[in-house]
Amino acid sequence: MEFKLDESVSKTRDIDRQLFDINTSFSRKLLEEANKKSLSKVKKGKALEKLAAYLFSGIEGFDVRTNQRTQDAQLDLIIRNSVKYDPIYDVLGKFILVECKNWFTEKVGVQEVKNFIANVHFSYCNCGILVTKRGITGSSKDVEKDKKDAELTILKEFHQDNIVIIVLTLKDLQAIVEGKSNLLSVLLDKYEAIKLDK
Repeated sequence: MEFKLDESVSKTRDIDRQLFDINTSFSRKLLEEANKKSLSKVKKGKALEKLAAYLFSGIEGFDVRTNQRTQDAQLDLIIRNSVKYDPIYDVLGKFILVECKNWFTEKVGVQEVKNFIANVHFSYCNCGILVTKRGITGSSKDVEKDKKDAELTILKEFHQDNIVIIVLTLKDLQAIVEGKSNLLSVLLDKYEAIKLDK
């Protein structure tokens, strides 16, 4: 008897495509706005938050709340995950925090990642999503890793507290907006890459 893992993965990806619905022309406009160099840093940040909120709200079962304030933190997005069609998405947790960093010239470093991890941890979430234009430090294959890499910080957090931080980059967002990728599939692939140390 042959075990067909690929068939179950393919079935999950088909479901993903059916349950992720966005208006591509509207999402392209949001992406263009987030990329405008002429906008102020604050306006670019708000544009990226709008794009992220729109894309996540395109997932059936994700209830997205923007600009939520806790007693000690400002959270860009909070997602309530009530996806019912596939139990595999339970791994993301019932609540997911999202932080957007619209930095053009630099990657997100260790301190910003640690601050986000603290918010995820204190909110008792299993998963956080960091949306960043240029990625995080340590994510380039040609850079020698050291203890200051944000990528290493994310891996340590998973091994210490079983919290997964998913990083979505501009490249990921462009692929999703253009229909080359599906947001649910991207989230699951990135989650598994950390969980299974790929």
